[in-house]
Amino acid sequence: MFAPLVQIGLDKCKDIEIKRDWQNYMLLLAKESAKLLNSHERGIMSIPSYTGVLSDKGYISPTGRIKFVKLTQDFRNYYTDEFLEQMGCDIKSYDSWFHKMMRDPYEVWHPLRHLLFYLFLDINGHQIKQKYLPFGEGPWPCLNKAAEHFGKPVVEQCTITRSSKDGIPIGTFSCECGFIYSRSGPDKTKDARIRIGRIKSFGHTWYQKLNELSLQDLSLRKIANLLGVDPGTVKRQNFHLHSKDLKNNRSGTKKELLIRRKRFLNSLNEANSKNISVRSLNGKDYTWLYRHDCIWLGRVIRKEIRNQYKSQHTIVDWQKRDEFILKEIQHAVSEIKEATPPKRITVAATIRNIENNLPVVLEKCLHKLPRASEFLYEQIETTEQFQIRRLEWTAKQIREGGNMIIAWRLQKTAGLKKPLSKRVQDRFNEIINSQESN
Repeated sequence: MFAPLVQIGLDKCKDIEIKRDWQNYMLLLAKESAKLLNSHERGIMSIPSYTGVLSDKGYISPTGRIKFVKLTQDFRNYYTDEFLEQMGCDIKSYDSWFHKMMRDPYEVWHPLRHLLFYLFLDINGHQIKQKYLPFGEGPWPCLNKAAEHFGKPVVEQCTITRSSKDGIPIGTFSCECGFIYSRSGPDKTKDARIRIGRIKSFGHTWYQKLNELSLQDLSLRKIANLLGVDPGTVKRQNFHLHSKDLKNNRSGTKKELLIRRKRFLNSLNEANSKNISVRSLNGKDYTWLYRHDCIWLGRVIRKEIRNQYKSQHTIVDWQKRDEFILKEIQHAVSEIKEATPPKRITVAATIRNIENNLPVVLEKCLHKLPRASEFLYEQIETTEQFQIRRLEWTAKQIREGGNMIIAWRLQKTAGLKKPLSKRVQDRFNEIINSQESN
């Protein structure tokens, strides 16, 4: 009812404290309220939908869900909780008027709350979009080069999902011709609508076109260009197509399969007898079997390789081989000892000095060569032994050159660095002392 002010009791009313920070907000609310009151349009705020604007502001996920945590925090920071409480629009829970207004656009709410949200988003009523469309409105173009409607907007179905890596929207477009492709979004340019990120299914129209082009005298690259894919995809899908035909028409190809298998086995035996490649002798059957019966072909070839290996494999007389390799090792060790400047005797150095083709035997079969391995490990030098032998050789060279054996000269010529090990140092001192006593 309308009540006179005298009945309310003005002396009991409290003065409302208006802070300076609120004046701009309240002035804008007053102006926007005046526009609404003076507007002749009806229902301007009855059924608003904010998803389009929220998407532009970054408050919508790729799957269309509202990011309430970020949106609520920004809204409260924009107005402050004290101002919202003063206006009767405070947000104290996760199920407040603010959340309900976003979730159910058909619910009726006070215009003041809509105005607060309008001012926060910096929009006018006519700017509100009805839907979040990261890939624009359909229909979308079909990008199947094998179809007659290529490039025309005939795709009605678009499924939007969210990328697990970076959260961007992924659109999957399905055409009636069976061609299904996807791309990442959102679309920022017009050219984005004719871009393919990944082909998920080629469809019956594409495979029919592939079959027609395969029967023509065209190069692989030409077929790939006509179908809008790379040559490798043409080869894989052509193989898939032939394999599928083989399964669907076993009765028609079974006879041919048996004939080609028998002919290939005959060619394989002939190739082995002539010691040539079976592909050079019968390349047609090899290629056909590789495309239509690759499992059987691989099994036959592997079996043939095993048979050849067994026929070439002979039993080794390891006792005779031990005697032979022992002589080779003795000869190699003597050559290393006579080398100038001195070389250290190691397994690797011994192998390098053997002229015959025996490195594999020495490395992997020493346990089968007792005499050879015993002699080799007796001759192998440690670092100390080699340094002592090098010292003695260096001292001999200095003497033969008519020079005195001086400590720094001996160490430098022998290529030794301090600190020396105890045994090497002792031998070093013996050589120097023997020179001084002489």
